[in-house]
Amino acid sequence: MTNDTPTPAQATELLRQAAATKTSVRGDASWTAVSLQLGLGAASSMYLLGAQDDRLKLPLFIGLLVWAAALLIFHVAHAKLVKQGFAARWGVFMAAWTIAYTIGALALFPYSWLVGAVLIFVASLVGAVMEVRK
Repeated sequence: MTNDTPTPAQATELLRQAAATKTSVRGDASWTAVSLQLGLGAASSMYLLGAQDDRLKLPLFIGLLVWAAALLIFHVAHAKLVKQGFAARWGVFMAAWTIAYTIGALALFPYSWLVGAVLIFVASLVGAVMEVRK
């Protein structure tokens, strides 16, 4: 029978390697979520800005749907793992995006489309920064 118990120095090195691997895996896991948040934010805020011209509403909306579908499909297909806490952060991002998009799309007040586009930009940027830091 062999003794597989590591020495204290070996155990310390193994723990250091495990911590480095965890950090590397978590960092690699966030790039698809960050891309999704920034891409969705860019597509939807640009739609709100451009849709003020009635002739462009339908083509822009189709473009928004195509980009959103492509981003979601890419994220689902290539997200090898979900970072701890991602579901909660994603829910907060989607709630902020929904509120901002609704403000912009419903034209509740003058320039609400601009306010919505700016809020979407801020929500997307903050969401991406939070994802990278977690």
